[in-house]
Amino acid sequence: MKLGRKAAVEPTPISVVGSAVRMTLSEEAWRGYRFTDEAWQKEGWDFYDTNSQLHNAVDYIGSACSLVRIFVAHVDENGVRQGEVTDDDEVAALADTLFGGPAGKAEVLRALGESLTVAGETYLVGRSRQPAFHDQWITVAPSELRRTGRAVRIMIGHAVWEDLHPSRDIIVRVWTPHPRRHLVADSPVRALLGTLHEMRNLTLFRRSQMNSRLANAVLMPFPATLAQPKGVGEPTLVDDI
Repeated sequence: MKLGRKAAVEPTPISVVGSAVRMTLSEEAWRGYRFTDEAWQKEGWDFYDTNSQLHNAVDYIGSACSLVRIFVAHVDENGVRQGEVTDDDEVAALADTLFGGPAGKAEVLRALGESLTVAGETYLVGRSRQPAFHDQWITVAPSELRRTGRAVRIMIGHAVWEDLHPSRDIIVRVWTPHPRRHLVADSPVRALLGTLHEMRNLTLFRRSQMNSRLANAVLMPFPATLAQPKGVGEPTLVDDI
């Protein structure tokens, strides 16, 4: 058998973050997706608010992520990084203006690190502003987004909802895929929920013991005429038990 010459194959682009996708809301794959927190994600955020050890650990991770330096790099035909772009100031400046500037970039990276650690999922929303101002980037939980048809609204605080413009604003879902189901999020806190429940129950038990002992240590005055109850049919006084 005579083999022909092998056709040239175009290199496949390699994504830097595989668990990030822009939500266009026009794709069929996302029509059945629910914008809401799962039960375990709500529990994770509740423990983040009430468990000091978890809160400090998550904040430490977020602070470390805020120090990450993002830069523009050259890549070869296989997508392998070759080196930082230093010969073009305009291209190199793209990393500095990402997410609205250095301060906004650090805040977004911190929020991404904390959200992926607790819930394993968040939405990166970029809202365009006037030409003289930087774009505004925020991270929101799935429960803070609502979709009605092709319109999307986000909660900006105090029960105030704001509509997103589909042609100007950007919605990017960032999540850690579960090994079993790719579209479902996973996080380290999810595996710690059992331990966190035990810690909370032990804390409540110790608190109840402390409160009980404090209550028993209080002196309760009784009248001097207090007497034990008499037999059946015998008259009793007001101070009798």
